[in-house]
Amino acid sequence: MPASRNPLLRPSGALHGALELELSTRRATTRLARLLAAHLQVGDMLLLSGPLGVGKTFFARALLRGLGVGFDTRVTSPSFALVHDYEGHVPILHVDLYRLSSPHEVEQLGLRQRRDDALLIVEWGSRYRSVLGDDGFELTLDWAERGRVARLAAMATSGQAVLDAVTRAVGPTRGRPEPKPVIQGGRNERN
Repeated sequence: MPASRNPLLRPSGALHGALELELSTRRATTRLARLLAAHLQVGDMLLLSGPLGVGKTFFARALLRGLGVGFDTRVTSPSFALVHDYEGHVPILHVDLYRLSSPHEVEQLGLRQRRDDALLIVEWGSRYRSVLGDDGFELTLDWAERGRVARLAAMATSGQAVLDAVTRAVGPTRGRPEPKPVIQGGRNERN
């Protein structure tokens, strides 16, 4: 279902170089991940930020499913392994930098070089932008009155086209009437 007809993804406002969305349900989070997956490719980097427990790994799992990683593949947080490799429509590296304490430790992972051959999804990567690269996207998840709020920002002009495509797909922004949330019954979406 196109996001513009998806009342579960409700824009809460378009910001300069960013899109902010209300994610009132897990299903809305999954739909945003799948929408974004349609626009990501090898060489892209997505940084996932937000407080502990807000849903970064849940979002990453939904994104991996949208990128073609099958349901037969277990998707878990790479907190202790640091990097999990996946094969979907493209090679994907899912990274968690929470336990690292210096840019040198991040450099030793060789993530910048591996971007030439994979899509990079990095939890807790914001503080290491200087090592990872200042291009790509950052998705910040945070708690909201109803569920969560997501802020997707392009970190460089190279990511603006993807941000624009996602913004167009989501549809109306603040100030326009928003449809009432409707969940289509009977279908059990796995994540």
